[in-house]
Formats: sequence, C-alpha cells, structure tokens
Amino acid sequence: MKIVFMGTPDFSIPSLKKLLNSDNEILCAYARPDRRSGRGKNKTISNFKQYCLDNDINLDNLKPSETMI
Repeated sequence: MKIVFMGTPDFSIPSLKKLLNSDNEILCAYARPDRRSGRGKNKTISNFKQYCLDNDINLDNLKPSETMI
C-alpha cells in the first residue's frame, strides 16, 4: 500500500515506525511548519520532522492556511 502520512505530535512517531517496518511504501509525510520558541524566537523543528529527516522520508510542511490551528 502507498501511504501519505500526516502528523506532528510525538505520539505519531510510533505509528510511522510501524509503517516503515511493514511492507507499505511511505510516499511522503506532512508536518506543521517549524515554530519559533524561546527568548530568541529561534525556529525549532518537531521531533516528528527530525525523525523523518533521520530516516530519509520525503517531507513537506503544511502551509499555515492549510492547518487547523
């Protein structure tokens, strides 16, 4: 099965791991845009996005107008 995965919270990582270890094909993953945090307002990436980068998963960010926050 070909899958497009959408997630950002940390609890989405175990689900993605299971899919990666299966016979399914992850076409790409979507995550929310990087957020600014801290006093310096530096951009930080989510753990989900870092996991995708570490595992060579094609990654795209949702535009702010496409998110529900």
